[in-house]
Amino acid sequence: MAKYDALAKEVFDWAKNSGIEPCEWGLFYNRKLYNGDGTIGREDANPQDWCRYFSSDFIMGIWIEVPEEYVDWDELSEILGKYNLYYEHCTSGVYIDFVWDGEGDEPEYTVFEKPEKAIRLYVGSDAPSIKIREIMYEWYQKSLNKGDKGPCVLGAGFKFRYAGKLYFMVPQSPWQGSLSWEPDINEVKTSLAEAGATEIEYDYGRMD
Repeated sequence: MAKYDALAKEVFDWAKNSGIEPCEWGLFYNRKLYNGDGTIGREDANPQDWCRYFSSDFIMGIWIEVPEEYVDWDELSEILGKYNLYYEHCTSGVYIDFVWDGEGDEPEYTVFEKPEKAIRLYVGSDAPSIKIREIMYEWYQKSLNKGDKGPCVLGAGFKFRYAGKLYFMVPQSPWQGSLSWEPDINEVKTSLAEAGATEIEYDYGRMD
């Protein structure tokens, strides 16, 4: 990955010139997470452990917690363009992937194992068993009765393993407001465990 050592240096210079404090960002590169001051924060770092939307065929990326209006994104685009790359937001501004633009020679990648893809459960008919279908139905009815309350949230839901397979169950609600379904999260988690689900995790998603 020495091909991109020069790029890494330019990204550090860009951050410094932009006035971004070392504690406000970090660089993922060559299986390491570099702190904003250039020191190594984590060896053998898989960026997907921080954000699952980073590419599995990975080149470079950053995390950054600075308001977008304070960052010179045009300058970063110019730097990446010299290497036939562009930046792509993995989330709403925190994790940013540097991606090949398809021009020139194909880049050198650090290849990470692709995470297991969860089977998505949208409605009760998608459920892998009667027990899971009943949980989904009950959650829907409770959400329906609460009405459309709270902020619009994207990406929320339960990830769990059931009968050896990985699933992601979206909130069972006819409403966009997260307060229609969030009050019942703990109860749904308990019900999933009682039904035989394991590795149960809830993702609160992000506000739209």
